[in-house]
Amino acid sequence: MTTRRGHRALRLAVIHDLAEEGWPSMDQMGRLVATRVPRESPLIETTIVRPAMVRMGSRVPLDPGGRLLLADRIVNRTLLYPRFVRREVAGRFSLYHIVDHSYAHLVHELPSAATIVTCHDTDTFRCLVSPAEEPRSRLFRLMANRVLSGLRRAAAVVCGSEATAAALVRHGLVPEERVRVVPNGIDPEFLREPSAVAREWAAARLSRGGGAADLLHVGSDIPRKRVDRLLDIAAAVQAAGRPVRLVRVGAPMTEAHRRQAKRLDLRVLELPFLDSDVLHAVYERCSVLLLPSDREGFGLPVLEAFAVGRPVVVSDIPALREVSGGLARRVAADDICGWVSAIEQALRPHDAAAGKSPRRAHAASLTWDAHARGLLPVYDEVLDAARGVVRCA
Repeated sequence: MTTRRGHRALRLAVIHDLAEEGWPSMDQMGRLVATRVPRESPLIETTIVRPAMVRMGSRVPLDPGGRLLLADRIVNRTLLYPRFVRREVAGRFSLYHIVDHSYAHLVHELPSAATIVTCHDTDTFRCLVSPAEEPRSRLFRLMANRVLSGLRRAAAVVCGSEATAAALVRHGLVPEERVRVVPNGIDPEFLREPSAVAREWAAARLSRGGGAADLLHVGSDIPRKRVDRLLDIAAAVQAAGRPVRLVRVGAPMTEAHRRQAKRLDLRVLELPFLDSDVLHAVYERCSVLLLPSDREGFGLPVLEAFAVGRPVVVSDIPALREVSGGLARRVAADDICGWVSAIEQALRPHDAAAGKSPRRAHAASLTWDAHARGLLPVYDEVLDAARGVVRCA
């Protein structure tokens, strides 16, 4: 590979999701690859591939329920983005890295022997491998099949966790010999002190009253995150005699979840997705992080909480067992009494303080920079194999 053996720069296309998808974690992953990889190997030149979405129906001022925007996203993702890649991107780079597996259908338009896809979880394919548990429309299944066929053509599929890699292989989605595990990581900024401005922002919004413990949840409100269970857990802690407030950072809760919180007489503070500096300050002010998910591909909030020494209680599922390194309290997902007990233990001053150093050390071992370094051998391997045989599949 030129990064080892020669002096010519390797040109890497970093293929992002459309910005209008509104997926901050995927935006973050794209920035990671585009900015961190050249720091680890200066002879790699990265180019971000991310065309502007062509708006058609969503140009209409009134769009009830965002249906026209959704239609535009589907048309752009399935038709216009592939056409752009075929005409403007294919054949112009040494390697191609699609940073989100839900865009793996783009592999069909690229030299497949020189294309890498990062797979974050297997949720996109549940409608294919477990249709009874994940019923979807015929259109969605067709789209998922197209994505899966692209994923299977990629020269390598990078997974952020052993759990995701194992799920891909177990369900027969990708051949084991093409799967590579490069652990995800946190922004190294999380290992430093947040700014005074960020701390002031967090203090203004998270000022406590009555000594309530702030239970933190970071992420979206998609079904597998089980916000309904999160609300039940927080209410059960409160019913056991400890005043609590639930702090949610990320996508807004659904109306159904807001009604549930009201019925449970639960205080909830909703915050939007935050930049890393402000988010760091929010972690500092909260008592414990909760992740009651049914499924995860990695579990980045675990490391973010660990980076500031905070205790964590999670569902006992493969990805969260892996990322927490034995330093989080794990509970069977539906065991509400078990959650209450684990949270009470995590909130004990001695228990919370005793684990700070190990938690911080574990977070420091898994960073964006470490992930970027881990990608380099994959690039080496794929480019070496592709030399002389790079062609569109």
